Formats: sequence, C-alpha cells, structure tokens
Amino acid sequence: MTDAKRNRQLKKLTFRGKELEELATLKDSNLYELFCSRARRKLNRSKGFKGKYQKLLDRIKRSKKNLGAGEKAKLIKTHLRNCIILPDMVGGNVGVFNGKEYKEVEVKFDMIGRYFGEFSLTYKPTLRKAAINEKGKKKDDKGKK
Repeated sequence: MTDAKRNRQLKKLTFRGKELEELATLKDSNLYELFCSRARRKLNRSKGFKGKYQKLLDRIKRSKKNLGAGEKAKLIKTHLRNCIILPDMVGGNVGVFNGKEYKEVEVKFDMIGRYFGEFSLTYKPTLRKAAINEKGKKKDDKGKK
C-alpha cells in the first residue's frame, strides 16, 4: 500500500495542452493565440499588453519575487477589472475593486486567460426569498397589513 502511494503522481496542470513553464517561455503573440476570441481580439487590437496593464504586471511580478515556501505575495490593489490574467501573474495576490471595496484574489493557474472582474462581483446575489417580518407573516409590497 505504501508503494502505491509513492508511485502515485500529481496531476499536472495544463492550459490548452501546455504547462506553466512552457507558457512562460512563449512569445506574446503565440500566447495570445491560446486565449479565447474575446481576449485575443482585445490584445491584438491594443498591440499587446501595454501601459497601465504592463505596470500592473510588473508590480505583481515584484511582489512575488524572493518569497519563501508558504508565504503569500503582497496585496496589489487595482481598478483594472478588464485586465486579462497572464501566466506571469500566477501566485500573485491582487485586490480587485468592485465599486465599494477591494476583493482579495489569489491568482491561480486555472485563472489564466480570464478577467480580474470575474473574481470580484459588483453585486450581492439575492436568495429570492419573500421578505418575512418578525411575527412570521409576509409583508405586502406597500407595507399594508
């Protein structure tokens, strides 16, 4: 039984058939081809990752640098909800603004190619239950009894 545990291999995470090390070494244009059409169109029209998006990427890279085992990266706050997550951001810790506060998002491998806004909801989902007062009776729409 112990031999079976030792021989068991961990599942390798892949994005479109490529591992993280391969994704990190790809050129930008080849990496963009792996993204969905919406993200690919955005990156091709803006001629890549530039300006404020590049500045955010650099800050995330710096926060991940020289971390020990089990340490979390420093929180980087941003309003850029439409920023596409790249392989270089994996392991970073980003605070994404949702209109009221910064929601902490730890970037994981599965998030590559998606937007930061997908992980910081701007609304609170409703449960669709009828409002009930303290006596257990339903309230009318206009407050009538």
